[in-house]
Amino acid sequence: SHCLPTRIVPNISYEGVMKHHQILAGMTSAEAKKAFLNLIRSWPLHRATIFDVMQSFTSNWPRVLWLAVDQMGLHLLEHRSRNALCSYEYESILTYSPALNCLMIITGSDKKQSKVILTTSQAFQIANLIREYTEVLQSPHEVRKREGKKKGNNANTRPVSILHKPAPVIEPQPS
Repeated sequence: SHCLPTRIVPNISYEGVMKHHQILAGMTSAEAKKAFLNLIRSWPLHRATIFDVMQSFTSNWPRVLWLAVDQMGLHLLEHRSRNALCSYEYESILTYSPALNCLMIITGSDKKQSKVILTTSQAFQIANLIREYTEVLQSPHEVRKREGKKKGNNANTRPVSILHKPAPVIEPQPS
């Protein structure tokens, strides 16, 4: 129990740990690492960046939440939990505006919109992540990748990293 956070210890049975340990017995170090990484990858939001935020736009949710930002969109979670209260794909985000301690996000369509106002000291970092993910998702490389999948020609595609910046296209100049 010295390796686990105290809030988790009451939820884990000794028998459960013993049973899981027996399943893993005989694995090499490399096999154990691979199994662990596969487990982590199976979790929703495993690549998300998590931010502490406060909300006041609905009384149906706790005031303190986590905001997860990943390649799929924004996800409001119960604080210190993986339980998602709602998610917004980047296509549904109409606009966002960071301020010193606040982030306003407007989602929906032209006909019906909703406003999400979050209090956080990391508003500019969150806005920067939203901008970067949006730029990558709208890049010509990503469009070509999606079109290739539609045609069933995804043999040579690979995931697009947010760190990947495609080479600029230089148009030939008339002589």
